[in-house]
This record gives sequence, C-alpha cells and structure tokens, in this order.
Amino acid sequence: MKPHALLPLLLVIVLTGCDSTDEDDVSALVSGNSTGGVPADPGAGSLPEAAPGPVAPAEPEDYEQSISHPYLPMDPGTVWIYEGDHDGLPRRDEARILEEPRVIHGIPCATLLQEVYIDGKIAEVTRHWYAQDVDGNLWTYGEHSVEFGGGQAVTTTDSWQAGVDGAEPWMVLGADPQVGDRYYGEYPGGRDEVLVLSLNETAVVPAGTFENCLSALETNLDDPEDADRVIYSPGLGLVSEKSSTGKIELTEIRKE
Repeated sequence: MKPHALLPLLLVIVLTGCDSTDEDDVSALVSGNSTGGVPADPGAGSLPEAAPGPVAPAEPEDYEQSISHPYLPMDPGTVWIYEGDHDGLPRRDEARILEEPRVIHGIPCATLLQEVYIDGKIAEVTRHWYAQDVDGNLWTYGEHSVEFGGGQAVTTTDSWQAGVDGAEPWMVLGADPQVGDRYYGEYPGGRDEVLVLSLNETAVVPAGTFENCLSALETNLDDPEDADRVIYSPGLGLVSEKSSTGKIELTEIRKE
C-alpha cells in the first residue's frame, strides 16, 4: 500500500457518504466469477485452496514493538466506530486498540477489542491479537470471541490462541501485499484465508472518501458462505465490510 494524505487520527471524522464502489456480490467473489482484480479460475470455476503460508518468526527480537502496517496500523488508544445492518437489524461496531500488549507464545501482541451491537444490544465481543515482524509482515496470534444470547455468554468455536492445542500464528497481510496474494491459516476451530482483490479501490463511507484502498476477501474455508468483502484504507485501517448477512461502514475514528 502507498500511504496518502489522510486526516490525522486525533481528529474525529463524522461525514456523510454512500456505499463503497465496486461492491461485488460476495457469492460471486467466492465462486471466482467476480469482475474485480482477480480472474476466475477457468477450470473448476473457483480458486484452489491456498497452501500453508510461511512460518512465523519465533523470537521476540524478530518483532517490532508497535504495529505500523500500512493497511492495518494499530496505535494504542485508537477507536473506530462502524454502523450498518445485520439480517435486517441495525448494527454498530466499536473497535479499539488496548494500551497493554498480550504476550502470546513469548511474543508481545497488540490487542484489538471489537464489540458488536445488534439492534442496540451487545451481541459479540472479540479480542484479536496481532504482531508485526521486523520485515513489516502482519501476523495473527489468535482471537477470543464471546457471543451473547438468551442471557448467556458463550465462547465461539473459532476462538484460538497460538501455542494452545497445536495452533500456530499465520500471516494475514504481507508487508507489501499485491493483487492475487493469498494468506492461509489453520487453527483448532477451522481454516481461514485472505485473498487480495484490489489495491486501487475507492471507498465512499460515512467517514469520508478514501482512495487507493486494499480490497480483500476473508473466508472461513470450512464454511465458504461465511465470507467477508473487506476494504482497508492506507494509514487508517478497515473502512468497510460486507457479507451475505449485511455490512458495516466506518462512521468515526478518534484517539482516546
């Protein structure tokens, strides 16, 4: 990604907007019939599964103290607010980078805390853990997700942590991602893949208009219908997410 001029993270951005451009149907992207930057597989009609990716560095000195990835910067205290819908109900997400790192498998990881509200009620809370190596590659070290329903909090089956039950960290975005890059990871609860579709997406969302964005398809390979079309803005992070059940768009970003 090539960073471009953005409003400073310390400012609160609250602007009106509309849908992101080129929002292809998620099912078409999964089947390989998208008109986006990745061509369809002329043979099977779908993309083959990705092979396991590179092995994560094992020593703390192989990692940066902070995450400055061009598409997913994680400055502690940053808060992103998203609004949209889920199965026809209003949805609101609040995501923030916690101040204190979590040490996983001996590696200090940044924690992204995501709270999901459906129709005004808390529906899910997830802690995502990330680390960036000295070459600029971004790794996921796991996540812990709890869903709320019927008065109970239940840990989801796709929760995992590197070093537990044989789970290993996997690269979610390279330092310099390119169209067609595929990142793959396995964990006790399933298998995930990130496929880079475009590097020149323009996203028009309530928080503003963002150019030269990275568009990707994030898929649970054990449940291909559980796929998300995500758009990341240079220097800012996630600005849009769309799935078969709904979508969310960035409305505000601030520093606490």
